[in-house]
Amino acid sequence: MVNEILLSANEAYWDWVAANNIVGVYEEVYQLAIVRFDGLRESYIQGYKAAVDTLESQIQVQNRLAQLQDARLKVVETRLKLSNYLWSRDNIPLELSPQVPAPELDIMPVLSISNDSLRQLLGMVPEQHPLLQEMGFKLDQLAVQERLNREMLKPQLQVNYNLLADGFNFNAYQNGDNQAFRDILSENYKWGASLKFPLFLRKQRADLSLTRIKVQETYLKVDQKRLELQNKVNNYVNNVNTLDQQIDQYAAMVQNYRDLLTAENEKFRLGSSSLFLLNSREQKLIETQEKLIKAQAKFQKSNIAVMGASGTLVDYR
Repeated sequence: MVNEILLSANEAYWDWVAANNIVGVYEEVYQLAIVRFDGLRESYIQGYKAAVDTLESQIQVQNRLAQLQDARLKVVETRLKLSNYLWSRDNIPLELSPQVPAPELDIMPVLSISNDSLRQLLGMVPEQHPLLQEMGFKLDQLAVQERLNREMLKPQLQVNYNLLADGFNFNAYQNGDNQAFRDILSENYKWGASLKFPLFLRKQRADLSLTRIKVQETYLKVDQKRLELQNKVNNYVNNVNTLDQQIDQYAAMVQNYRDLLTAENEKFRLGSSSLFLLNSREQKLIETQEKLIKAQAKFQKSNIAVMGASGTLVDYR
């Protein structure tokens, strides 16, 4: 249960971080759109640009503002979702303040998982994972139940001893060595014995067989769950290593699109490019920046998911 809660909190945290980083992208392009619009309007006033250019630039400002508002709305949504996991020591629910800054994903460490680390994680699955430990406790419980069922197959012997001493004063002879006291213990008594043994033992044998079947079933479930968890670890590790490569690719693409946009800005300033082409270059840069941020956040999620699948997340906490 704790493992699942920590994984859900991890998802919510990195969604919030990614949303904040995406807001930073749209805040930057929104300010650039305003500066571009002011410059084009001034050029139109001086007669260097056509009125349609200022209209297109104004539309671009409005579009960037709408995108920024959507991004800010996503931040609020992810912040409230993350607040679901914030509680005080007195079990009072807390809310994450909007003033709390999110870390920049560009400065977060990005490390792939080696084959040696993978083998180590796979070895930890049967030893540390809470689900397998829970199944181990169930096997211990079934072992006790099986021993009890075996005891029920044995005959029940009951021996009774009743002292016949109605009205006899024991306190009077408590410290004495009276023969009457000894005689009453050895002569005035009734004893008996009873032996019980079911004739067919149908119920007892059925209970024992049912318990043994449950033990075998639990062992099979343990093997199945261990295999599922090891496959999960492999899957998340593959995700981590693939995302590691994708992050490098997206980072290179962002830089290339940024260089391309810079060149397009210069061409537009010299009058050899159009505002439409400039906006197109800028949109491509924004889309690639978003992909980079989401890949970085997904990488961090997968890193924690590896620990969750291997059962080491609680220890990591």
